[in-house]
Amino acid sequence: MMSERTFASRPNCRASRSRTRLLLVAGLVSALAGGAIAGIPPAHAARLLLGASLGGGLDDRSQITQFEALTGRPLDIVSVPMPWAGSAPNLIDFDCCVLPWARDVSSRGALPMVSWEPIRWNSGASSAAPGACPHQLATEPDSAPAIAFLHRYARQVAAFGKTVLIRPMHEMNISGWTWSLGHNPYCGDISAADFIAAWRRMVSIFHAEGAHNAKFVWCVSWASMGDSAGTPVTLTYPGDAYVDYAAIDGYNFGGKDWRSFDEIFRAPYADIAARTSRPILIAEWASGETGGSKAAWIRAAFASIKANHYPQLAGLLWFNVPVAGQPRWVVDSSPAAARAYRAAVRDLP
Repeated sequence: MMSERTFASRPNCRASRSRTRLLLVAGLVSALAGGAIAGIPPAHAARLLLGASLGGGLDDRSQITQFEALTGRPLDIVSVPMPWAGSAPNLIDFDCCVLPWARDVSSRGALPMVSWEPIRWNSGASSAAPGACPHQLATEPDSAPAIAFLHRYARQVAAFGKTVLIRPMHEMNISGWTWSLGHNPYCGDISAADFIAAWRRMVSIFHAEGAHNAKFVWCVSWASMGDSAGTPVTLTYPGDAYVDYAAIDGYNFGGKDWRSFDEIFRAPYADIAARTSRPILIAEWASGETGGSKAAWIRAAFASIKANHYPQLAGLLWFNVPVAGQPRWVVDSSPAAARAYRAAVRDLP
């Protein structure tokens, strides 16, 4: 989420296809350059993917059922934030915590997405996980604990065998993260080259360990598509060989800053689409209630998508997590908003 969301607001830890598939965006066919998107189950390959980030973390699966009942449509993607480390000294393996959740999500016919954050989460405070600053990930020897952890995690994901979307180091273009570009208090100066080198090494490790079922999501925030010097954030794009999906997070905070869906997403979408033909996800989106009609905002968003204004758009995930001190992001913040979302997704293929 945007920089207004601090670490403390995040939930606590707890077959090959031979033919090219086309993604249908809101009922309109858009052939994506680069061919099939490997790993997407056939049930998902012919429609816009709808997902959600849900509160409760890995342990509360009831929220999946509740969101699906509320919106009248099964989820295609379920996202959860996951730090690399907690209060214990050891880094958190996939098998230890994520595997039961991923199995459950997959058994429902959905794709699990892990927003994989190289931080240590400890009693509401956070810092960089040991050895996990981008420049360290790029340069440390294979014997280093963080690199050994990546190898181990990749082997465990490979053993799981089903598709897992992994979204590491998201929103690198805003402040507040240990991997934020520029100078940050956790890892010092982070350049686009540092970020790319860390990303490529991470993905290369997964490929070397045979974890081809891991699909990597490179994700920016809509709020800053360039740094203070005007350097575009798309220069952090690691390349199509290392990315399965590009993604954007964006929010309508409402009040005096009320913005339409197109005002939030059209410019960053265009920047990314000019950089890559990979399918694009909106990995987090939501609106507040004050300053306008949330229901109308939702209807206008889906109208724009159905009008094919975002032909590379493969899916979008509603951020359905209450965050103290922020607008009510949940889709049922009002009966009108819930009805608008339910009606809009009912009309999608």
